[in-house]
Amino acid sequence: MSRNPMETRILAIQSAFIAIIFGLIYLRLDMNQEGVQNINGVLFLIITNASFSNMFGVLNSFPAELPIFYRDHQNSMYRT
Repeated sequence: MSRNPMETRILAIQSAFIAIIFGLIYLRLDMNQEGVQNINGVLFLIITNASFSNMFGVLNSFPAELPIFYRDHQNSMYRT
């Protein structure tokens, strides 16, 4: 990440934008049953967003490394 400072800035801006959107949507919740359910909903959204944002980084790099995987897999088949 330190080799690509532009990507780091974009990710920081994206995270701040999503935090502002979630904050505005869930601003001034009442502390009743409906408010607690809304808090549970926002926690689910935050966890899902964090999980998928990390997963997409891996999914984008995997196709570039697929030929290396196939080459290593074929070499290991012939060794046994």
